[in-house]
Amino acid sequence: MRNLIAWFVRNPVAANLLMVLMFAGGIWGYTSLEREFVPTTDFNGVTVSVQWNGASPRDVSEQIVSRVEEAIEGLDGIDYIESNSFEGSGSVNIRTKLDIDYEKFIDQVKSRVDTVQNLPPDSFRPQVIRWEARPDIMYLALYGDMDPLTLQREAVRF
Repeated sequence: MRNLIAWFVRNPVAANLLMVLMFAGGIWGYTSLEREFVPTTDFNGVTVSVQWNGASPRDVSEQIVSRVEEAIEGLDGIDYIESNSFEGSGSVNIRTKLDIDYEKFIDQVKSRVDTVQNLPPDSFRPQVIRWEARPDIMYLALYGDMDPLTLQREAVRF
């Protein structure tokens, strides 16, 4: 280390050139840096959700969620499957491995879910949603001598 410092002391032009190169590299790195105001973060997972208004959790589990689970079972890249049934809706969460092509995986899930037959006629078509996190930017609270509907319209207008 002492030899390096001594060499730069004896050669000030080389030291100045190194400083200019480092400065130029910093400027180039800053200008080529990708920046987002509100970045999204993607997670390795997909949710298949289905609504069936007025159905009990048991009916949703037996007639929708179990059929969706059977359809997606056996896909490559699945880490684990977790399902939830609620009154009027159900969801199947699919956590995937990190080394897969998500777009291809989502297409495979959609095609398998679309092949599910005999869903209840009152239920909606299953929705396939990729997991992502987007932070809220701002919350707004309005107060005034108006009814809530008018306040909501005013908030949307601005």
